[in-house]
Amino acid sequence: GFIMDSLDLMVDTNQVPEPLTSWLDLWRPDLAGKIALPAARVQTQSYLLSMVAIAMGGDYKDDKAIDAAFAKFAELKPNVRVFYGDPGQASAMIERGEVAVPPQYSIRISSLMKNNANIVRATPKEGVSASPYDLVIAKTAQDPALAARYIDFALSAEVQKALATEFLALPVNKTVELDADVSAKVMTDASKLQFLDEEYLASKQSDWLTRWEREIQAA
Repeated sequence: GFIMDSLDLMVDTNQVPEPLTSWLDLWRPDLAGKIALPAARVQTQSYLLSMVAIAMGGDYKDDKAIDAAFAKFAELKPNVRVFYGDPGQASAMIERGEVAVPPQYSIRISSLMKNNANIVRATPKEGVSASPYDLVIAKTAQDPALAARYIDFALSAEVQKALATEFLALPVNKTVELDADVSAKVMTDASKLQFLDEEYLASKQSDWLTRWEREIQAA
């Protein structure tokens, strides 16, 4: 990964003044009718279910823990205002004050924080699923050494700082010192990143998305 994203909670503090500190805070009574969750086609449910299973003390690779997470989300369904079909929809709705708390990718949250002082990022204490933006060298690359030099360039402190400043993403070069105005908007606590087993999640995705659509999203 040459920059890092993550799935956090985006919060409108005008509607929710009490900070959110856990994934399980989504079930707080004061959030009823203010929550937006992703529809199945957004395909972030694997991460969302996994983090809630972890927050409940389970292992996301344990089917029973995922069953418990599904049951927990079923309890939440009456409090959900909308199931958004595109991450941009969630951002637009929170800007208009129509919802107060959607799960959202950190870079998108940072983008809204630039112009909306009331919108903040809540990074749950249980951690957040890491989503690195990867650079890879193709097996058939004609000049792999040159490709490796480009990756080294992309990982250099100067370029990393520029990427973090432009995209408001967490740099992966630990020597980078971000300017204060950038650091205030970027999710910089790398200790909260959970690197989930992507191959395992891919093997479960179809089943979990079908269940989400039938058990959670359906009216």
